[in-house]
Amino acid sequence: MSRLRVFSLFAAVLLLGACSPGTPATPTTDPNALATSVFATAMAASMATGVAMHTATPTVTLTSTPPPPPTLSPTPMPTTPPVDAVASSNVTVRSQPRKGADNLGGVFFNQGIKVLARNDAGSWYYIVWSKSPTGTAWVLAKAINLGSNDLTKLSIAIYDNSNNVVILPPMIWTITGTPLPLNTPASGARTALVNALAMVRVGPGPGYSSMGTINPGATVVVSGRVSDNSWFQIDYPSGPGGKGWVSGELIHVNDPLGGLQFFNILATPISDQEAKGGGGGGGGNAPTVDPNATAAPTPTPQPTPAGPTGVVIDASELAVHDGPASSFATLGTLKANAPVVVTGETINKLWYQIVYAAGTGGYGWVSTKYIRITGGDLTKLHYFDTQGTPLPGS
Repeated sequence: MSRLRVFSLFAAVLLLGACSPGTPATPTTDPNALATSVFATAMAASMATGVAMHTATPTVTLTSTPPPPPTLSPTPMPTTPPVDAVASSNVTVRSQPRKGADNLGGVFFNQGIKVLARNDAGSWYYIVWSKSPTGTAWVLAKAINLGSNDLTKLSIAIYDNSNNVVILPPMIWTITGTPLPLNTPASGARTALVNALAMVRVGPGPGYSSMGTINPGATVVVSGRVSDNSWFQIDYPSGPGGKGWVSGELIHVNDPLGGLQFFNILATPISDQEAKGGGGGGGGNAPTVDPNATAAPTPTPQPTPAGPTGVVIDASELAVHDGPASSFATLGTLKANAPVVVTGETINKLWYQIVYAAGTGGYGWVSTKYIRITGGDLTKLHYFDTQGTPLPGS
């Protein structure tokens, strides 16, 4: 009975409010009145059933300046699917792309692996390795056969400033037809003389794809360098942005290098401070002394490695490969009668290892049938297997 009295009193108050002076003759929909009506109905229902009704106190959030977007960190994931490869010899698996890094096990001859990426030089492969805490590891590239896959089209694995691996897409540039001729250097341009057959690459390293070659004696315009002066950016009309990269061993810069733009190993411009301090976000280089900072020095001739000598025969242009098979990447070509220094031979006698500055470690491979030996003792050569791995005792 007490509940009915309370409800009757509540309804009476509502009725008096509706009949108060100043109420418009035409009824309108009042959101507050509608809410009150709904609340009253619900209150009556709860009283009739004896169920308690609770309303939640709304939480008020004051919004001032929108929060900044989250900082995104590079995710160490491959940008291309893993490549199936096979070990051509037994090789140690390392935690980092350097000899002496933690030993994480080994890959055995003819064992299949999945390659995620390569280092910038193409000398180490970043692989899937379940025995590693990170699920990945590194192996020497020369012990791995990629088959028909192209080394230069692999993703690039680098370390950022926090020593985390970051996977970047490869630098690929395709030239259709014959490369455009070099432009005549403008007055005042910094130039270099090509002193050996120079392969022009997309980036500063032998792991980048080749766009063409420049013959000895040509003059090129130099527009950049890496900090140790091992690679130089040159004007190359057929390259991306009209640029290309050549090994510093194959050219002689005619002018002092002071003020020449620095680049990192990914062909990205960096400041002088980054270059000399080794920074640059995964691609800086170690400090170096500019050989042309004062007077341009005369390059010191490098001693010729001991080994048999030979010349190119029966070929107008002989391809030099990165390994002892035509399936390996082409590093460049040698003209007929070009001299070579032989440093090794495959056990099947089909391929010679020769001194070749543009190759990995300064070596390349040519077919023995196009080389005539002119001097030296072939019996003292190092022997290699068919994948370019040195054989024990040779």
